[in-house]
Amino acid sequence: MARKTPVPEEETAVAKRLALAREATRLTRTAAANKIGVSVDQLFNYESGRAPLPWTVGEEFCRQFSVSQRWLAFGILP
Repeated sequence: MARKTPVPEEETAVAKRLALAREATRLTRTAAANKIGVSVDQLFNYESGRAPLPWTVGEEFCRQFSVSQRWLAFGILP
């Protein structure tokens, strides 16, 4: 289901960092989705900002891809 309101800037930034981290590992979206336990369509929606990233999915992404939650959420390097 498409959003009815514009995507907040903070969510757009999280979506970009999510895609950036996945691309840095050179994993396909399919492989990354399997690794974090979501469907390929869900991951696409998170990476494109079409859907907000749930905390639990972000937490699993950080664990599986060894990225800081602080970096994913705010762009602040450890």
